[in-house]
Amino acid sequence: MYCQRLFITATFLFCALSFNLVFSQSTVQLSIGAEGFDKGNTIKALPDGGYIIGGETESFGLKSRDMLLIRTDASGRVLWTKTYGGNEREMITDVIQTPDAGFLVLSEKYQPDQQQGEFLTLIKTDGNGKIQWKKMI
Repeated sequence: MYCQRLFITATFLFCALSFNLVFSQSTVQLSIGAEGFDKGNTIKALPDGGYIIGGETESFGLKSRDMLLIRTDASGRVLWTKTYGGNEREMITDVIQTPDAGFLVLSEKYQPDQQQGEFLTLIKTDGNGKIQWKKMI
């Protein structure tokens, strides 16, 4: 009788733990930014469990709506933050990780004082956000 109860209890615990492992989800919620305007436009999960976030900022860089690229680990801790841009308003609209563990960033630049208006910039970085090349489209 004791062995039967022990077996039933062990089976129940195994099923309960299996259910929790299969159906549980972890959620990370945190704020990244400073006093000025910061906006994330894109976020991608990376193979190591971390994230790459692209957007725009007035808190870092030249404080004129620069491109903002943030790399986090799996728990959401910021590993590095990079800003790119000049005097015009620039924002990252999309980012992907490349096979060499770097990033390919698509950004939009708005120049209100020039007739061209908006145009796109493609930036290739290494895994630490250092620019390897940049091309205006």
